[in-house]
Amino acid sequence: MINQTSASGRSRVWRALLPGVVVMTLFGAVLSGCTSAKSAIGPSASPCFRTLPTAGAAVGHRGHFLGVRLLSMKVVNLDLRHHHDAELPRARGVATTLLCVVGYQGPFLAKSVESPMPRGRTSGNFALVLVDLARDHVVAVVLLSKAPLHIGRI
Repeated sequence: MINQTSASGRSRVWRALLPGVVVMTLFGAVLSGCTSAKSAIGPSASPCFRTLPTAGAAVGHRGHFLGVRLLSMKVVNLDLRHHHDAELPRARGVATTLLCVVGYQGPFLAKSVESPMPRGRTSGNFALVLVDLARDHVVAVVLLSKAPLHIGRI
């Protein structure tokens, strides 16, 4: 009889807790659906989707796509100088020009990419394809030996 009482007590406790457990599970599922997804492609990169074929062709459709970001030429140049000891030639465009910066990982040779930079670098494990948003043409393909900082958000 003691076992029946214990089982009966556990059953009553479970029946009392079950609605609360169901409500909490549903609440958690609803909240997880409301959080933003983590992505390398943010809302500011949306105009850059149309430049992805141009960027892919610039690296010979090789490598693993890492991400894309819309930045001004000034910001890209500052980042290259600060983190990679490289910079764009002054003749490439004005500082306010908007660039779609598309990152790829893989072995890249300067002779097999369009407009390779920096001069003298023959290869790199990473390639940043800089595409002029307004004209949809490749400004440069920057070859890097180490991963750019925040490659997902170049």
